[in-house]
Parts: sequence; structure tokens; C-alpha cells
Amino acid sequence: MIKRSAMTVKSNGGLFRDIKSQVSISLPILEGGNQQQQIEQFVGIWDTGATGTVITGRVADSLSLKPISKTIVNTASGSDEVNVYLVNVYLPSNVIVQGVRVTEGKLSGADVLIGMDIITLGDFTVTNLNGRSMMSFRIPSCCEVDYVKEIHEEQKPGRNDPCPCGSGRKYKKCHGK
Repeated sequence: MIKRSAMTVKSNGGLFRDIKSQVSISLPILEGGNQQQQIEQFVGIWDTGATGTVITGRVADSLSLKPISKTIVNTASGSDEVNVYLVNVYLPSNVIVQGVRVTEGKLSGADVLIGMDIITLGDFTVTNLNGRSMMSFRIPSCCEVDYVKEIHEEQKPGRNDPCPCGSGRKYKKCHGK
């Protein structure tokens, strides 16, 4: 059974233009291996348009990471061959994702980009209520979130309400049979 965990990031007032959180990175802790790892903290940006998680060269250098392979990545500025590393990713509130294959890339305003490889491990929600944004993430996914179904259930008439078809009859005697 996977341990459930969750995190939330709130804007400092106003709407998000990007979603940033603290992210820590370490070498992967292998089963039976040394549990004392160097863990470094960085600024991370969440990107639903990115297939995979990306770290900068600064992260790789800071942790003395050794590449496990190379791969070709496609970005808005073209294709490039980059290093691939295996790391553990630590998100706020003790949300830990172990054994993540990350690529090295150039980022602006952050040293870690959280991509869909991590986001799809759980539930990711962004809300904007009363002019303030909030992002919440939990793993593993524990229920299906369906806003259409939620609205439909909120708007479903009671048995003694007038039928929404306009017949003038009670819902229970018309479309609620």
C-alpha cells in the first residue's frame, strides 16, 4: 500500500501566473542502502506542458550527480541531447517521489521543473476563488474529481420540485420517475 500524502501551495494574494514550490532533490535511496543522503532544497516550478521533470546543471553540480544515460529532448527552442539522472524528489509536506528519471535543462526562475511524470502520479488541482489561487497535489490518487458531475448533482431537482422540463408537474411525477 502506498502512503498517501498531499501538499498545497497558496498564492500571496492574486492569481497564479506560474506555480512554484520548494523542491528538494537527493540521490535515490536504494533499498538496503545508506539512508543518509545529501538533500538540497531548490525552487521548483510546476508545468503540465512538460512531459518529464527537469533539473538545472546547478542541481546536478550541487549534488555531484552522475548521469545514468543521455536522451534527446524537444523544447520550444529545438532538440538537444542532455544528461539523464536518477533522483528522489521531495515536495512540501513530506510528499516524496522516489527513483525519478530527470533530464538536465536550462530553466528560468527555478532549478527544478515538475513535469507530468510526477503530476500524473496523483491528483493535481488549481482553484481560483475570490481572486486568490491555490494548487493542491496528492499521491496516490484516491478519488475521481469530476466537476461536471458535481454541478449536475447540485442542480438535480428534489422530488417535490417543479420538473425542469417546464411541464408544471412535480419532478417525481414527470422526469424523476
